[in-house]
Amino acid sequence: MSPLPRTRVLGGTAAAALLGGAALALLAPGTAPVAASAAPGQPVENDYGQSANEVAAEIAVVVNADAGVVRTRAALIKARDVVLVRAAMESRARAAYLAAVRTRIKSRITTTYAAYLAAKAATARAKSAYTAAAKLYTSARATATARVTATHYQPKDGVWTGTKKSYLVPSQPISFEPMQVQITVYGGHVSDVVVTAQAEAGTDSASYNDMSLSTLALQAMAADGTSAIAGVSGATLTTGAFRSSLQSALVAAGFTG
Repeated sequence: MSPLPRTRVLGGTAAAALLGGAALALLAPGTAPVAASAAPGQPVENDYGQSANEVAAEIAVVVNADAGVVRTRAALIKARDVVLVRAAMESRARAAYLAAVRTRIKSRITTTYAAYLAAKAATARAKSAYTAAAKLYTSARATATARVTATHYQPKDGVWTGTKKSYLVPSQPISFEPMQVQITVYGGHVSDVVVTAQAEAGTDSASYNDMSLSTLALQAMAADGTSAIAGVSGATLTTGAFRSSLQSALVAAGFTG
C-alpha cells in the first residue's frame, strides 16, 4: 500500500483553507461605521439627513443584537471549532498511518488506516454540520435585517399629497364623499397636515368632518411619520378615509406609512 500524497498540517491559515474564506467571513463581526446620533426629538428609525453608511450602521447594531442572530452565530462558531478539532485529529491519524506504512508492518498499517478513515469521516460530518449552521446563521441575519430595515425610513422635505379617497356614506340617498390629505415635511418630520378634498358643506358628512378633521390633523402630526392615529369617536368613516389618504402621502414622502 503506497503512502498518501503529502498535505499541509492544520495550523496558521489552515482554518481558511479548511472551511473556505467565504464561510469564515460569516463569522467576521463586520466593521460598520459609527452611526450618527439622531437629531433632537428624532427617533433613531428616522434616517433624515444620514448617509447610507450611517443608516447601515444603525441597522447593523440592532441586527447583531437580535436573539436569533446571536444564537445561530454561537452555534456556527461551535460548529467551526468542532471542524478544527476533527481536522487536527484527522491530521494526526494520517501521520500515524504514513508512519505505519514506512514500517511495512501489515497489522499496524491496517489498524492505522482504519483509524485514519474513521477520522476523515468524522471531519466530513463536522464540515456538513458547519455548512448547515452557516445556512441557519445566514438566514437569521437576512430575516433580522429585513425586519429592522423595514422600520427605517428617510423622509424627504416638501409637500406631499395623498391619494384622493372616496368613501360610502349610508345616508338617504346613499352618497360617496371625497377625502384627500396633504402633508408638509420639514426637517424629517410632518410639520403640517391639511385636507384638500372633503364633503361639501350641507351634506351629512360635513358635520362629522367639522368635528373631527382638526383633531385628526393633530394626531397625524404626532404619529411619528405613521398613519397609526387613534381617530375620532363617532366619525369612523371620516377617520378611515383620512387615515388611508394620509398613509399614501406618508409613503410618497419616504416614511414607512
